[in-house]
Parts: sequence; structure tokens; C-alpha cells
Amino acid sequence: MNRNLIPVICKTLGIDIEEEFKINVYNDDVFRITKTGLEKQFIDEFDGSKWWEQLSSTIFTDLLAGNTEIIKLPWKPKVDETYYSFYYRQKDETWVVTGTLWDNDVVDNALFKAGWIFKTEDEAREALPSIATEAGAKYEQ
Repeated sequence: MNRNLIPVICKTLGIDIEEEFKINVYNDDVFRITKTGLEKQFIDEFDGSKWWEQLSSTIFTDLLAGNTEIIKLPWKPKVDETYYSFYYRQKDETWVVTGTLWDNDVVDNALFKAGWIFKTEDEAREALPSIATEAGAKYEQ
């Protein structure tokens, strides 16, 4: 059999290939599954640089056997990838959904930290009423 089953395994686990996630018994470590196996992210304690290393099959086997659980991380766009969030329209003091490109700048990261970054326009539209109401703001669907 010459078929790579990792895409099927990822689908079964509810993640995309190369999607970053945590595993419930490994504290704050970040993992991803690539087409060749499970990788862990390492961070240099001196300069903060990051890199990935492939891990032994034991952790991967624990995931497949259901002995450990994936903890999904919030979606974060890549540079130049479109995301959806909210924009304050001054002319009528109303919040609206808007799409823009991720630049990884201060504004993008502040919106991400607030939980206001969405992969689709529909996801942002669904979230807008509760977020605007919580902020005491008018909004437009």
C-alpha cells in the first residue's frame, strides 16, 4: 500500500495538515501533523527563534489510540491571508464586518488577542451581535 494516510488521520482528528494544536497532557507545547508525521515546535530561550522537529511515534500513537486529546488553537491567518473582523463606521456609529489582509502588525495582533479574527465572513457576522451588544454598540448585519 503506497497511500499516505496522514490526511485521512487529520480529518478524523478534526484538524488540517500543519494546523498547530496542543495536546492535553503536554502543557504548553505546540504540535502539528505534517505529511510525514508529528512535529513539535521548539523555541530558543535566548533569542525566541522557533523551529519544528519530528517526534517519535509514541506521542503520535497515543493520539491515534485516543490516549491523549487534541486541544485546538484559535485560527491565525498567515501574512497576506484574508481574515474578517469588525470595523467602526463613523458616519452612523455602527460596527460592520469587514475583510482585510493579515500583516501581522499591532492591529492584527490586538484583534487576534481579543478573539475578533475570523476565517470567514459568515463566522464574523455570526459573532458580531453578541460582541457589539457586549460593547454597547450598534451593528449592521
